Amino acid sequence: MPPFFACRKGKIPPSAVGFRPRRPVGGKGALHRSLALRPTPCGLYLAAVYELVRGRRKAAAKRMAQGFALCNGDLAYAKAGLEVYTAAEAWREMLEQIDEMPADLAADSRVRFCRALALHKLGREEAALAELEGQGGLELADIRECDSSIGYLWQDIQYSRRGRYLPIPHFFNFNSMDRVLPREK
Repeated sequence: MPPFFACRKGKIPPSAVGFRPRRPVGGKGALHRSLALRPTPCGLYLAAVYELVRGRRKAAAKRMAQGFALCNGDLAYAKAGLEVYTAAEAWREMLEQIDEMPADLAADSRVRFCRALALHKLGREEAALAELEGQGGLELADIRECDSSIGYLWQDIQYSRRGRYLPIPHFFNFNSMDRVLPREK
């Protein structure tokens, strides 16, 4: 007998009689049932992303905090979680989470960058600049060419301190262009 997809229109093989595809179970429902049975860091991360997509920033930050409580010092999870905090603009929660991390995780350059970003967003410019420039600077292993996040953070800190934008120093500038376009506030 030919496979089901090879049947001509209107001719259903006897083996397919009574077959009905199951109604898909919603992803949200399955995720919440899974978390009710056994919360896991990965499931809580997915729930945080779901809350974020739905526009519920506080709920996303709360789910991420629950996920960090279950996570045992995994750097990859920490980086992904800090991205959720950044997207949720949960700066206080992110800073609290970084302060609770083990020293080896908190020393990672991406975590230090997120700490500097949170300090800047909370108005603590001197501490943000010290974090950004301290310990010989940051070495982000996963940064791409033309990524301007570090340079823009440095520029924003300088703008908050001095009231004007300064040219980005070469060690924070990953753009391949020589000139830096001024930013609008």
